[in-house]
Amino acid sequence: MKTALIMEGGAMRGMFTCGVIDVFMENGITFDGAAGISAGACFGCNFKSLQIGRPIRYNKTYCRDPRYCSVRSLLKTGDLYGADFCYRELPDVLDPFDWKTFKENPMSFFAGATDVETGKCVYHLCTGDRTADMLWLRASASMPIVSRPVPIDGRLYLDGDISDAVPYRFMIDRGYDPSVIILTQPKGYRKTQEASPIIRFFLRKMPKIREAMEHRHEMYNRQMDELDRMEAEQTALIIRPEEDLRIGHTEKDPRELERVYRSLPSTSHALSEGNAEGSSLFIMRSSLSHLTSRPPSSIHCLSPVFLSSKNVSFPSESTTSPLTQYASCGKSARSVSAILSAITGRPKSSLHQASSLAPMPQLSYGHLPWEVLYLSPSITFLAANTDSPRVSTFAVQWG
Repeated sequence: MKTALIMEGGAMRGMFTCGVIDVFMENGITFDGAAGISAGACFGCNFKSLQIGRPIRYNKTYCRDPRYCSVRSLLKTGDLYGADFCYRELPDVLDPFDWKTFKENPMSFFAGATDVETGKCVYHLCTGDRTADMLWLRASASMPIVSRPVPIDGRLYLDGDISDAVPYRFMIDRGYDPSVIILTQPKGYRKTQEASPIIRFFLRKMPKIREAMEHRHEMYNRQMDELDRMEAEQTALIIRPEEDLRIGHTEKDPRELERVYRSLPSTSHALSEGNAEGSSLFIMRSSLSHLTSRPPSSIHCLSPVFLSSKNVSFPSESTTSPLTQYASCGKSARSVSAILSAITGRPKSSLHQASSLAPMPQLSYGHLPWEVLYLSPSITFLAANTDSPRVSTFAVQWG
């Protein structure tokens, strides 16, 4: 099954998503497909264009610019977030979007927007057509009341978050396994009804949008209940803030944007600072599922077990190509044996000592076949018994 990354919206809570996808890109984690809603689409598209740090950079730079987001823009153009500035001048001139890389990246990317006439979410496969794709990204993030509906092919669209807050079902229906889902609210968060009389009044000429808004909390809460079950069943890795991000939809303080960008869960925060401890779960279900073509539920996540660079060395003539590294045990054979014993549940006596390991990417130790599944400048993931129904893994941190 194809793997997928799913990204919720949430306006400037999306800075949290930006921090997570930057960690993914820094560590070479990829997916077969991705889907984003609202800010999840507008910021998440940088994952396909491989532009680490771009959305946090331009948001910090222009968050106080009235052309970017302001009441003045709303009164002058009908859009709180200036359409021409956000979707033309910024990506074309001020902080260019890499359309070439976006188009060449084989990962499919979908953006969802709500059809004003039907109140249903419609998804667009972004292929690198800058005109069409930008229209759909704009539509996906066009919040009702403070944005004009976006005309596309004779129909009008507004924020995708109105009708489908987290597009995991859309991806499942298209044959994807929702391997990683990034949410922007903490665990346990549920919405209450938002359709006040004022909202109903402003949406009186868009009855299907008004109806969707009246039931939006029910849709969202059903999704959260299902995602909690998926998380408990280990069929998806849910990445979410550990607490309320406490940031407004139109945040103007660059320091606050940076704070949310760095408000990663402890697992991903550890990885982002080059510390392997605590980050294995964050990586295992996102990268191993993809690399083994297995559903996340088949991957046995062990307690973090790490070999420091003092125990395992990777001498090489080149420090820039991990695939050329060779592993050797030497004095650390006893420590390696103890860790492998803990991982495999086999007595140390059954793990025959070896003076060296085979060259990467094929490794063997004791009687077990090992395969290098993931390599980065700081972490190597190995999998044992990759031909069995379940995959056992451990990580080696090396310097």
